[in-house]
Amino acid sequence: MAKENLIDMVIPEAAGEKILKEGIMVASNLYYKPYLKYSYKYVLTEKGVWMRNPKVLFIKPKTSYISYNDLDCFALGKYNNNDCCIFFPKKGKPGNRIFFDDFDGAVKIFDMFIARKTD
Repeated sequence: MAKENLIDMVIPEAAGEKILKEGIMVASNLYYKPYLKYSYKYVLTEKGVWMRNPKVLFIKPKTSYISYNDLDCFALGKYNNNDCCIFFPKKGKPGNRIFFDDFDGAVKIFDMFIARKTD
């Protein structure tokens, strides 16, 4: 599937939830090779974030999900002059910077369900 078609991907697992926003997000690692970036289709619902990677050579599309209840908070940041979010799970440590195609729209939704890190 070409990158241009990523926005057209469907995440069937999110079908039973109220979809608040969908689009394209890019993830880059905070600690190891931050220059590597991976694109995903995302769907934000009232319960959490659904993500699906595009089909690439030797890798089939796979859907991932994270519930807002599994996140402690999120922080806003900048990387290479681009706005990003860093999510802090309740268990473990953050691992990625997340860039959204509609950053302000995504942040408005996150503010409804997740606390924003203040320090």
